[in-house]
Amino acid sequence: MATTVEEKKIKRDKLDESLRNLLEVYDAGMLDCWILINGADQGITRDYPAYRDAHRQLLHDYLARFVVHGGVNAAQ
Repeated sequence: MATTVEEKKIKRDKLDESLRNLLEVYDAGMLDCWILINGADQGITRDYPAYRDAHRQLLHDYLARFVVHGGVNAAQ
């Protein structure tokens, strides 16, 4: 989705707010965290301990930036 938006030069302000928010997560390099926290199925849930051990700081940063503070602009 993110590459389609870029390839077609779609203006982000024309997108639905939820898509803009998802693009912010993608741009921040935290899409894996979003999937793990917000959209995990049983298979992803089984992978969580190994992912957490390898990416603890990234998960912390995701939670602080997007969950607690509400997005990219709020954390800056």
